[in-house]
Amino acid sequence: MMTYEDALCASRHGTWESLSFASRLEVLQAVENHAAVRVGRTPRQVEGRWLHDGPDGVVLGEYDPADNRIHINNSQLMPNARYGKQSDDLLDTVLHEGRHAYQHQVVRGEVHHPDAEEVKAWAENMKSGNYVQFSQNPRAYWQQPIEADARAYASERLEELKREREALDQAESARAESAGAESARDVFERQVSTHGTATGGLERQAVSEGVSRAVRVQGRSQR
Repeated sequence: MMTYEDALCASRHGTWESLSFASRLEVLQAVENHAAVRVGRTPRQVEGRWLHDGPDGVVLGEYDPADNRIHINNSQLMPNARYGKQSDDLLDTVLHEGRHAYQHQVVRGEVHHPDAEEVKAWAENMKSGNYVQFSQNPRAYWQQPIEADARAYASERLEELKREREALDQAESARAESAGAESARDVFERQVSTHGTATGGLERQAVSEGVSRAVRVQGRSQR
């Protein structure tokens, strides 16, 4: 099973583009699992499904409380898809839909949410006939409680994810630089053990290989 750290690495620009359809779903599932654990809810299965994709707009994903699954538009999991070329739009989508899963679990009393007024607003919004579809009224759709909350949560969490990914990149770069410095030191120490003292070894190399070679080795050992 892919870990959250694996997912961060796989979602990088330059790596995501080479992933298969199935691997992209794995990344999104790992992000959903991590998001669920953070708030104490049950992770939901992330799967591909053909959703609306037309000149009037693209549905990137949806949460279905009937089967407790998060659906991601198959068309946008393709390598050349408009929103699938880079990972962040689909990461935002799975975080958004995961928030809907959280809202439903809160309203059902399965998970505690600290703001009772928000819970009340979510419950009212979820009642039959109260949820506004985008096709009915785009503005009302964006402003209704569960959509406004999911959008704000996903935006904030995505920025946090980006910072985590950047920190991971920096840590890996630091480890690589450290490994390179260690390798250079090993080379120098091996030369010292072979030729004697550092000065004597460099002097002998200067005679046999030329001064430029000795200077390059000496410079590397000083870094």
